[in-house]
Amino acid sequence: MVGFDIDIAKEIASDMGAELVIKDLPFDSLLNELSSGRVDMVISGLSPTPERAKQIDLSDVYYKAEQAVVVREADKDKFSTMESLKGAKIGIQTGSIQEGIAKGIEGAQLTSLAKISDIVLQLQSNRVDASIMEGPVAQSFVKNVKGLVITDAKPEVEDDGYVIGVKKGNSELLTQINKTLGELNSAGKIEEFVSKAAELAESK
Repeated sequence: MVGFDIDIAKEIASDMGAELVIKDLPFDSLLNELSSGRVDMVISGLSPTPERAKQIDLSDVYYKAEQAVVVREADKDKFSTMESLKGAKIGIQTGSIQEGIAKGIEGAQLTSLAKISDIVLQLQSNRVDASIMEGPVAQSFVKNVKGLVITDAKPEVEDDGYVIGVKKGNSELLTQINKTLGELNSAGKIEEFVSKAAELAESK
């Protein structure tokens, strides 16, 4: 398990003098795992939506990523605007903020899957026309998967930052997380982690 979220989680655990145990879970099950106490924090490109804020407590925003639309090379001009995605078949990650964006596209037929790699396969095999992904994720797939490109379409979303989730009322852990995030941001460490993660993705 690698990536900038993992690097941040390691720093938080280190500052607390705790051992980090990483659980790889489907995105749409994360909040339930947190609320039930099976995990202490969720750090997985989580956006601070009002719905999530009702269920769990959220940290300060630690990173902001743009959203991107990925299509097959031949369809780059066909899907160059958000308007052109009306009625298209769109692959998105279940429970993600991108799913919310896709649901707002008139007539779009959605294929929701747990893993982005499975969505990419759907694109390659012509089962979907496009996918909406976080910018850094889209860039790494486009670099590594032949025949895919990012279009000029720009999905807009209000809740585009990343936060860490903890169980409602766990203010002690939340305070510690925000302290570590503040220190990492001040030192420019989060940008370093993001660059390292992008390089890792490109080398795979």
